[in-house]
Amino acid sequence: MALKLLNPSLRPLGQFDLASDTTLVGGECVSLATDADDPAAADVSQVGPFGAADATQLAFGLNTFQNGSLCGLADDGSAGYGTQFGTQIGQNAGKGVNVPLNMGAVTAGGAVVIGPSTDKASGKVTVWHAPGLYAVNGDALATATSTDDIDVFNGTTELTFTAATITTATAVNSAVFAQQSTGLLYVATTTDVTISYERGGQNGSDVKSDQIATYAGWMKDSSLVSTPLNLAATGGSVSDGSATSDTRAYGSAYSTEAEEYVIYFLGNQGLI
Repeated sequence: MALKLLNPSLRPLGQFDLASDTTLVGGECVSLATDADDPAAADVSQVGPFGAADATQLAFGLNTFQNGSLCGLADDGSAGYGTQFGTQIGQNAGKGVNVPLNMGAVTAGGAVVIGPSTDKASGKVTVWHAPGLYAVNGDALATATSTDDIDVFNGTTELTFTAATITTATAVNSAVFAQQSTGLLYVATTTDVTISYERGGQNGSDVKSDQIATYAGWMKDSSLVSTPLNLAATGGSVSDGSATSDTRAYGSAYSTEAEEYVIYFLGNQGLI
């Protein structure tokens, strides 16, 4: 599970299908579209736009964020509370850790994620669609390239926002965008603030691509609701995927890398 709820809207959307053959990590951008090939979950298999085997059947799929479309952040995945049965600890208390359980950042000592991802049983996806504060881990972040640059316009003037991967060095208030085919998040910024531009832009493939969120910083070690990492570790290096750690006065390893990246999701907006 890559999406974490901080200060979200009260209720998400939960009645729509997930597009066929779509795999989620959680926290990606998804948008609503027709999917005639989707078999449909049993409780939405009916005549009309939710019906099965029909060209008008609707399902959420991975996509870039587009004003005027029903988009949101996917809240299903394959780790932490994104699985049906959680985790199994295969060691004595304090030796087997999966920290933080909801984000899957650190696993050691025999902690095993069990059960399928939450979207597998129903074929549906939970979508957070209204403005709010959320966090994602590295699974939901794109490796940005020049093809992800965003072009915005003011009359005949074009202004390019340069795409970059979200890291701990990313400036707060950077504009967050989502890749077209993966829904993964990245930032796109400009050093030229002298030009006013109309809302809306397009990516390097000339596909309409609007700002999905505002970057609000990063966090680490959210494990204090269970056994904190600094108590579970007994020395040495605890890896969060970056092999970067430091040793504090109490002699345990403590990750210095980001565990979660915080974004303020802007919510769905109209074309005008």
